[in-house]
Amino acid sequence: MTGILGFVGLGLGKGDITLKGLDFLRKCSIIYFDTYTSLSSEINQAYLEELTGKTVKPVNREFLETEKRKEIYHRCLKGETVAIACIGNPFFATTHVALRIEAEKLGIKTEVFNSFSILDGILSATGLEPYKLGKIITIVYPEPEYGYFPTTPYKVLRENLARGLHTIFLLDLKLEKKLAMTIPEAIELLTSMEKQFNEGVITEATIGIGLARVGTSTQVVKAGKLRKLEKMDFGEPPHTLVIPGTLDPIEREALKILGNIEDEAITEWLQRLKEKPKNT
Repeated sequence: MTGILGFVGLGLGKGDITLKGLDFLRKCSIIYFDTYTSLSSEINQAYLEELTGKTVKPVNREFLETEKRKEIYHRCLKGETVAIACIGNPFFATTHVALRIEAEKLGIKTEVFNSFSILDGILSATGLEPYKLGKIITIVYPEPEYGYFPTTPYKVLRENLARGLHTIFLLDLKLEKKLAMTIPEAIELLTSMEKQFNEGVITEATIGIGLARVGTSTQVVKAGKLRKLEKMDFGEPPHTLVIPGTLDPIEREALKILGNIEDEAITEWLQRLKEKPKNT
């Protein structure tokens, strides 16, 4: 009899896992802990082992995206109940979608145990309206030695702002190299893109919201002009950056209270959004 492969969301910090998800993990023969697609300052192997009483095996990109992943399927095909546990919510990363599809094709029953993702955490921390979110994009580390400097984040921001929508920038994680992009690094890269395109998307008036360790006991939320945020110390990753589009009165008040931004900075930014950007 074939076993079960469960995809279990752990949320963003300790205590976020659902009762259903925890119950499933405690029934597993082994838990594969995804350390590749996301990062938490509170959730690690030791925490999961203490919480579940089960063997927890951390797995990285090489394991999840190469032939090594077949170890998971082999266990399930032998009748074991196995979990892939991840920070946030399953399937926010396409890696998990691919794993589930492959398992189903092999005849393995899959189950999903949702928690909440970074997206939920950002909305709760900022007061921004979900229906005003534009396309989400990741700012990745450039690789100058290979001539790799992706500028899609700039283009996405330009398109979102033209529609008055908010832009969430997820920041690159290369945990195998012990790299996690910070908010100042992300702003520096966006500024470099502005210098390249010179379309007036990033200006002296542009405001942003910097978030660190969302959903944990050490969460930080600071809003202000990008040049101000670039000089701030947000502490340990993970970090996220948001550039808001047009703001309704409730969003505006929320940013002032939750992000401690000056009303003058918001007014200047909203006025800038009414102007026609260059080269459009």
